[in-house]
Amino acid sequence: MAKLVVEVEKRDIGNIRVVDQDATLLLRRLPKACLDEMVLLYPDPWPKRRQRKRRFVTPESLALIARALKPGGSFLFASDIDDYIGWTLA
Repeated sequence: MAKLVVEVEKRDIGNIRVVDQDATLLLRRLPKACLDEMVLLYPDPWPKRRQRKRRFVTPESLALIARALKPGGSFLFASDIDDYIGWTLA
C-alpha cells in the first residue's frame, strides 16, 4: 500500500483511490455491472486447513465480483500457490 501511494503521488495521478480495508466491503457498495475487469494478484493463501476460511476467494466474494462485473467482464486471478489456484477454480 505504501509503495502504491508513493507512486501515485510521484506521478500525480488523480483517478486512483486506495482503500485499506476488506475489499468485500467495497464490492458490496459498487453498482451492478460497473466493472470491465477485476484483478486479484497473489492474495494471502492462508495455507493451513484451519485458516482457509480467511481466504479472499469464497463463494460470497465471487458472487460480489460477478455482480459488479459487466456482461462479458473478466476476473483475473494469479497465485503461486497450487492449492489456492485449485481452490479458486473449484
